[in-house]
Amino acid sequence: MKALLAALIVLVFISCADATTWTCTKDVQVVQELYYEVVGVCTGSGNYTTGGGDAIGATATMKDTAAAVCHSSAQTLVDLLITPSTDGSAVVNMVCAFDHTNFKVKCSLTPTTPGPTTAIVEATAAAVPTPFRFRAVCK
Repeated sequence: MKALLAALIVLVFISCADATTWTCTKDVQVVQELYYEVVGVCTGSGNYTTGGGDAIGATATMKDTAAAVCHSSAQTLVDLLITPSTDGSAVVNMVCAFDHTNFKVKCSLTPTTPGPTTAIVEATAAAVPTPFRFRAVCK
């Protein structure tokens, strides 16, 4: 019974952990005829939220994501690609991707023994995602 209570307390603690808050800075912005591209770095603080991921902007909407990466809420986010690290070096513990349907960054743990049948599982709430580079297409 004590073990069950201890497990429940740990589960509640993990589920109440702060979500990752992303701060994105642009390195370069290129204006094209009908759109523009922004390249930069996003750095997270806090813990990853399991069961759905974390928004890059203030909320998980196109407008707030555009405000964070296009640097203007008046823009529309057309596409957002993120890399596994800021400097191109291999990421040891997790790989993140942007979910265009829910406007959230979702992270998965890197398998310790990769192979054709190894499942990739979602990261735990205790994990702090590594910074990543992004390329946003905005209009």
